[in-house]
Amino acid sequence: MASKRMMIKDIDETVRGWTAEVMVIEKGYPKLTKKNTLYQRLVLIDSEGTKIQATIFGPDIDILEHTLKVYHTYSIRNAQISRTPDDCYHVANNALQWKLLSRTPVEEITVEGLSIRALKYNFVPLAELHNHQNNKNGIEVLFAIMHVGPKRKTPRTFVQNVTVIDQSMKPTTLTLWDQFTHLEAKRMTELTGPYPVVMGSRLKVNASYETKLETKGSTIFNFDPPLPEANVLRTWCLTHSAEIQNLDIGHLNQIGTPVTPIESPFKREIIKINRLPTIVAEPEYYWIQPVCKVTDLNQNFFYMSCSKCNHGTDATDDTEFWCNFCDEKVEPTPRCRFNVMLSDSTGDITATAFTKVAETMFGITALYLKENTTEDGLSMAAMEAITKELKYVVRVKAYKYGPEEKSHCLFNIHQFDEVKNIQENDADETDSSSNKKVCRQLFIEEPPSNFSGIKGETTMAGLQPGADDFVPPKQKSN
Repeated sequence: MASKRMMIKDIDETVRGWTAEVMVIEKGYPKLTKKNTLYQRLVLIDSEGTKIQATIFGPDIDILEHTLKVYHTYSIRNAQISRTPDDCYHVANNALQWKLLSRTPVEEITVEGLSIRALKYNFVPLAELHNHQNNKNGIEVLFAIMHVGPKRKTPRTFVQNVTVIDQSMKPTTLTLWDQFTHLEAKRMTELTGPYPVVMGSRLKVNASYETKLETKGSTIFNFDPPLPEANVLRTWCLTHSAEIQNLDIGHLNQIGTPVTPIESPFKREIIKINRLPTIVAEPEYYWIQPVCKVTDLNQNFFYMSCSKCNHGTDATDDTEFWCNFCDEKVEPTPRCRFNVMLSDSTGDITATAFTKVAETMFGITALYLKENTTEDGLSMAAMEAITKELKYVVRVKAYKYGPEEKSHCLFNIHQFDEVKNIQENDADETDSSSNKKVCRQLFIEEPPSNFSGIKGETTMAGLQPGADDFVPPKQKSN
């Protein structure tokens, strides 16, 4: 017998043979209960706006790892239904919860009336946190990360502070407690680009000493959410990056690994360009202090990509297209990709800068480049913007490209910062090799004709190639 399509509000423990069409709007990292049971919490919503909590337990978490993605829509059939115990926190305003098993039928589909644009959030500005310190259910906050501090051990648990900011230009401390100092904190340090944006749901406001945010057991983070509000915050951060860098955050006592803006490296970390490797077995990172300039005006300065997964696409207009990686209709989005000449007194290299790094280095957006590119090339205004000589301290990533017998070394601009009276490594001044000028044109070969773009995705195993961290696909050996 075919299952009945039903709305969440009509499904209870007595219903059999049902199907619900829902969107995943929250998906937390796996956590341990007090009894050491591993669980993963999700929140689902249907086209009527009704929400329900769903939970995956134990081994089923790994089996369902690659499905039930945030902001994707699915049909779910005959999940186990139970009442949420009264002594447990109700994530959704619903007395019921669903238990999802590896055998639960889950299929990704397109659901009419369910889209990101239809979601409504009540984001609280950081400047107004003091008005919500008595909110027991927690609040929703959208913020950009400035610094991630070190993890510290207290007598009972672990704690880690993160400095965050939004358009109110008020740096604020976000404190991660207990299990949030593991996977969530690790993810925050792996986010790429200047001022990565994060959404936090059910965060607690603590005003004991200073007004700050804290995690609760029910808190869930969504990293780099593809929300319109997040895009506004990203643009604001790019526009006001100089002002943000000049903010005094010393009173927040943030000592640790900065995510962005990048702290200037120590004197001993700067090397000359002629000290860079010509081949590497594994990715390696180096700080250099070059003059940065775009010299090749015949390159493609942007590419069109899926707005969700960042894979390149041949969809050139602004209409929706079917992404074969996301298996759904999405909008094409322009993303920057610059080949930049980096030069110092010992030589030069060509390195690639992607998306946010390229935009902030040259103060130009991919959309502007798209609108100022014709069959004859870039407009004069766009050309002037990207051919300026800029001095930065740059962290380049060296990586191997091509088959083993023909592999060579390419570079990405991984991070950058303003030059702040930093001198090069003393060893470089005395090393005889520092007087030897070299020129390395890194893109010896064109990328393969089947190159399909860049996939922006971070996994818990480590940072994978993304839109700001490009590694071309491997070529087949002859």
